[in-house]
Amino acid sequence: MRDEIFRTTLCATTLNDIESLTENDIGKTNTIIRFTEKTPAIFQEFGFPDLPLIAYRDKIARALFLERTEKHGHSDSITKPMVKEIARTLADPFLIFRSTNGKDLVAIYDIPDRKGNPIMLSLRAEQKVKFIRMNIITSMYGRQIHQITNWIDNNLLLYTDDSKSKNMAALNVRLQLPSIVTAFKPEASTDTAMPLKSMINVRYKSGFVNSKKTMKLSSITV
Repeated sequence: MRDEIFRTTLCATTLNDIESLTENDIGKTNTIIRFTEKTPAIFQEFGFPDLPLIAYRDKIARALFLERTEKHGHSDSITKPMVKEIARTLADPFLIFRSTNGKDLVAIYDIPDRKGNPIMLSLRAEQKVKFIRMNIITSMYGRQIHQITNWIDNNLLLYTDDSKSKNMAALNVRLQLPSIVTAFKPEASTDTAMPLKSMINVRYKSGFVNSKKTMKLSSITV
């Protein structure tokens, strides 16, 4: 039952809408793909309101069909099947970071892109779309490991799913996994893999799932 908060409930048309994307969607800045009617609980835990979560068709089409040299192009990184896989596991990221602007969230998934890098989503809270308040997925593509470790070094890490260390290690990434997960925990302070500041105020999936308290995210504190 406690795992329900990490289960993604997609809108009925989400996967078909992703499949229907073509290069013709580039430039259509007012059409959207509705991912979920309710923002996943794990993002609400870090300040996002409970609103529909959407993405602009233009933005995802650019990522799929344009080269990296063009605006928002990441065709060397992601494919439609990858976008669908991310959609299905939207509510269960591996890592969550606060963005450098202090407002947005960045979620990292244990799903590799074309180059073997973990795929990331950036999310922006409470934007008006056709006069309706929604949360928005603003980008989706593979992120290089050194960039992720820089975020950790800069104390931007908010959350880690400590049950997924084996999956991430299978990606053959240089995140020092599975040791990096335990390095976040205060009791593992003898592990010098990560700076001490990166171990502070990080939340863990195991803490949510294993809690004997009623599973209400807002009631769980670090």
